[in-house]
Amino acid sequence: MKFIICFLFCFLSCFAFANDKVTTYEQECTAKTPDLDRCVAAAVIHRGAGNTEEALKFFKIVCRSGEDWALRSCFYIGEIYEEKDGMDDNALRNYKKACNKTTSSHNKAIVDSCNAMGRIYKEKGQIENAVKFYKKACKKQHSIGSCRQVYRTYEGNNKIGKALSFYKEICNGNYHFSPLICHDTGRIYRDRGETDNALEFYKKACDKGAGGCFLAGEIYEGKDMNNKAMKFYRKSCNEETDTINYLYGCDRLAGMYKEKGNNEAALRIYRNMCKEEANHKSRKGCHQVHAIHTERGDLGKASRFYQSICNNENHPNKEHICGLIPPAAD
Repeated sequence: MKFIICFLFCFLSCFAFANDKVTTYEQECTAKTPDLDRCVAAAVIHRGAGNTEEALKFFKIVCRSGEDWALRSCFYIGEIYEEKDGMDDNALRNYKKACNKTTSSHNKAIVDSCNAMGRIYKEKGQIENAVKFYKKACKKQHSIGSCRQVYRTYEGNNKIGKALSFYKEICNGNYHFSPLICHDTGRIYRDRGETDNALEFYKKACDKGAGGCFLAGEIYEGKDMNNKAMKFYRKSCNEETDTINYLYGCDRLAGMYKEKGNNEAALRIYRNMCKEEANHKSRKGCHQVHAIHTERGDLGKASRFYQSICNNENHPNKEHICGLIPPAAD
């Protein structure tokens, strides 16, 4: 019983403290010169307690200020109205206040508000309106997620021509994510079986440093254009070191050298792979160096190569390679 009494005392004390706090915030928010931070605090507390009407009251004060940082409050107003059945028009009106704001810097509240408008219009089947607001977030606020929503919205409504036309526009633009959209466009064309178009966009992605080099090489190899394939595999091997395509590019380049009988060139590439590939959870380069020496009948070199890795405390594949070396005979 004592425990229950103590619990209730603490709960009621905390509740009273929270009430005192929110009362103070409300007073400072509605003063002659409103403290907008206190308005936000009061609104957040009321929303957390389920008092949505009070939350709306204080968020609206902040939203009306027109400050860039206050746009998040406009978004929250939209969210609250959206949670109320049949209040989408009110939600859209408040999302629009943030979405239409012009600012020179990226503002996530603007992105979220434009995306919310896009989503609501999409759910209503108003595709052009949905696309309009997704595009605004994509182009004005440089949101790659919004760009992808433009594509998905068009695609989902059997407007693949418009979808691809938009992606081409972004790929050829100067957005920081343009290279990634080039890569996406290449993948879409490849999935459609349009390899020439896929190649065009993979090459653009490759030239802009967003991957695509290995995939361009793969398409050229499929066309039996091996010299061009090797050019792009080499670029992948040299430049795509932060992606798994680095390993694929190096592996195919080395493999093509090996097929041409140039084992020395293949060995150089496999040795470099062996040093780097642990970052990609692979050991193929190390295994291939050993395999080439073994195929040549030079078992001593193959053994010494594995032993050199095992003896190197700093080699990323040391533990794995040591496990492949048979124990010395007694």
